[in-house]
Amino acid sequence: MASSSTSAPQQAPHGPASALDSPTRGRIRRSKLTTLRSSAPSLKNQLPNFRTIPIPRKEPVKVTSLQFNPLNRSIAAGFMSGDVLIWDEPRASSNPAGREIETKAHKGSCTCVAWGPCGKLLASSGTDSVINVWSHELSKVQQMKEHSRTVWHITFSSSGHLLASCSGDCTARIWDVETSQCLHVLSGHSGSVQYVVFDPTDVRVATCSVDATAMLWDVKTGACLRTLTDHDEFISQIEFSPTERDTFATCSQDCTVRMWNKRECWVVLDDHNGDVTKMIYVDTDPNSATLKIHFTPRGDGLLSCSNDTSLLYYDLKLGQLKYKITGPKPMNDAVFSPDGSVIAGVDDGGNLSLWDSSTGEMFTTVCKHEASVSHVRFDRNGSMVCTADDIGTIMLWYLSPIDSSSSNTTGDKGRCAIS
Repeated sequence: MASSSTSAPQQAPHGPASALDSPTRGRIRRSKLTTLRSSAPSLKNQLPNFRTIPIPRKEPVKVTSLQFNPLNRSIAAGFMSGDVLIWDEPRASSNPAGREIETKAHKGSCTCVAWGPCGKLLASSGTDSVINVWSHELSKVQQMKEHSRTVWHITFSSSGHLLASCSGDCTARIWDVETSQCLHVLSGHSGSVQYVVFDPTDVRVATCSVDATAMLWDVKTGACLRTLTDHDEFISQIEFSPTERDTFATCSQDCTVRMWNKRECWVVLDDHNGDVTKMIYVDTDPNSATLKIHFTPRGDGLLSCSNDTSLLYYDLKLGQLKYKITGPKPMNDAVFSPDGSVIAGVDDGGNLSLWDSSTGEMFTTVCKHEASVSHVRFDRNGSMVCTADDIGTIMLWYLSPIDSSSSNTTGDKGRCAIS
């Protein structure tokens, strides 16, 4: 584990490189809660205080999925042990570590957790081929059992009435959440289906597979509308633009990201030297993919991170690379803040780093994890970041300012961009 220093971390390596059904257990949280608070809201390079509350898990267990509740600061996490937990932020007169509820959700590994849009339901999937739908208290509400192999990914529709899933049985399915009835079986892929997503209007579902194809499906009829075959290797993730239903992106182990419109692939982004782990506008286990992607909240930019240690930001209005950020370790995940102004990224070295999305300038980098960090998420307000690693440690980073006259100067030091 890298030790914290009272001096500001070096920024040069990260700067932009170019312009182009078991009983539920309630207990104190076993994760690490870290508070990152700015002492000078008007300064970019202020030295905040870190307050860490270590509550380690009894055994190291990899976090396989991590999600903030869309309406509050509750966090859901899935583990390779098959456990699912929900953590609630502490309130006045409550335990300062917050409240945690955990249950054994799957016989094998939990592969994905997903909140419903109203924040009242949580779905989980596992290698036991089962999908469970839970209340906020982790009481089981529904169960879907028609897949025959590992369910890799699940997602709710924007209305919350439908749930889509994809599996190693080469199919995706669309479910009625209230009745747990399977409405459509989406058959057509010749390999494991790794990722599934609804378009912004819930009219179509997109899937991608280890067979190197992506497919678009009609949600109402279950009919296949289109098959995309341009990638050379397995496709780990597909994402729709949040503002354009006919614009979407795919990323693949062929080290490329491709942008698609209604008719064709209109640009190939091949600036990575390694597999693209996540698009942010991804994984045989989608949780271990090496290229990922993410759209900006306004849909005018696309971020990708890769195991070649790079983050790439593409300006979609200009159709070109805006900048490249290179770090010392392979990047595992990266996300935009809700307003799109900040990028948070995590890597194999246990680092959380924050960048200005408009320039690629690094605000801060902090190493508090003792293992490779696989997940990073912003809460809905952009005032909290949550990170999780491969030995089960979860950290909460509070980014709200504190009174600069505060006499509390104990703790670790580091730079912070957000005040």
